[in-house]
Amino acid sequence: TIANRMPISIARRMSRGADLIKIGAQRRSRVDTGEMRDGWKVEPNGDGFLVVNDVPHTVFNEYGTTRIAAQPMLHPAVDEVRAKIPELFAGAIEEAAGV
Repeated sequence: TIANRMPISIARRMSRGADLIKIGAQRRSRVDTGEMRDGWKVEPNGDGFLVVNDVPHTVFNEYGTTRIAAQPMLHPAVDEVRAKIPELFAGAIEEAAGV
């Protein structure tokens, strides 16, 4: 039963990590109209999740252009959550075991 429950436990933690990345990207977004900040979303993708923003000018803000300096949002958010991976996945086996 642990083996059967483990994918659910892992998916729950991956979803939480993706949500934290989204929140971090929103927190770092430039806000004129709020469109870019509000454009961040989490989408399921196969066995994982994607954090995406369909607002066209987001990429220019993330990487910069010849006219505006880069203001990374997604990359620092990923780095921040990467440091929390052990914490995010702690207890996965116990959860799957029903402990």
